[in-house]
Amino acid sequence: MTVWYKVNPNRLTYGELWRLARHRAWPFAQAVYRKWFNVPFPATSGFAFPESLELVEFQKLPGRAREVLGEIISQAENLGFRPLFCWQRSTLGEIKDYSAVLLSADGTTLGAAIWVTAGGRNASASFVAGSRCEERRLITSNSTYTIDGPPELEKLHFPGKSIDEIVALHALRLDRRGIERIQRATETDAAERILENQQRTLAFNLARGVYEPMTQEEIDWLSGTMTRVGAAAENNPYQAPQYLDEIRPAIKHNEKPQPAPPAPPNRPPPKDTWWGATGGGFVAGMLGGMILLQNQIPYSVYKAVEQWETDFGMVLSLPFLMGLLGGAVSFAAWLRRRGISERNKAKKTQDAAGS
Repeated sequence: MTVWYKVNPNRLTYGELWRLARHRAWPFAQAVYRKWFNVPFPATSGFAFPESLELVEFQKLPGRAREVLGEIISQAENLGFRPLFCWQRSTLGEIKDYSAVLLSADGTTLGAAIWVTAGGRNASASFVAGSRCEERRLITSNSTYTIDGPPELEKLHFPGKSIDEIVALHALRLDRRGIERIQRATETDAAERILENQQRTLAFNLARGVYEPMTQEEIDWLSGTMTRVGAAAENNPYQAPQYLDEIRPAIKHNEKPQPAPPAPPNRPPPKDTWWGATGGGFVAGMLGGMILLQNQIPYSVYKAVEQWETDFGMVLSLPFLMGLLGGAVSFAAWLRRRGISERNKAKKTQDAAGS
């Protein structure tokens, strides 16, 4: 039986939340607010860690994935890599994850061209170079650093770097460790190495609560979302027919089709409450005040402990005042939105009465 997992953002560190927010203050403040008050995030995707890789032929990948991965493979081949196989991660929801695995000429480095897409709207491509050095795993990538991994996976991320630069940076790391210490990979153990890294990542994030099993309700909801997305994508030129075959219900010949399960209830949008708007503004203001004082907090705390001078009050007062200011601005914006909404409702009522 497949066990599906989801990410619990409330168990992420503040550094991980900051990276996932792409260094933007408002999304980060919202995530911190949810973390502090343990507000659950809705499950938007699910993933599994299988015991074996789900291999797929390159020609059976979706059209856009073939185009992007083919370009990366071509560049890697010019650097001495040769493709071994392609595989796809087991996922629920709109997110799809495809990878092409390559091996360097000397066997010291496994390369991976990765294509991740979310419903055809947001997509990202990256190249990862990995090597095994005794008990450590050296990984160099041009993807964005988001969620932490186990300490034995020594990851370095260089977003925006080309494949040539990633391979050169990774080779430099191998030289510094000692090329004689690198355990060379082969075609037969490439899949095993990838699975080992996956299992290490799963165990690490399960232990700290970042990954947690999904409920059956969440699985059913995302399964229904995947079916609706696949049916809507039937005329999409970038969608492979094999993908549609996988998500369509399998009905055998001479067998009565089973009744479809009831559709999951439509979840109402979150209410725009005054306390939610004010709380978010207060948290954002507090964080802004802390950032302004980031260079003076250690010195001020030291003086406050030693002499209990007014610097300690400064440390607490500026973030608190900025939090009050942020809450006031958010509350004023909420009042304005509510006033506009009430006026629109009144206008609709008058128009209906007049007609």
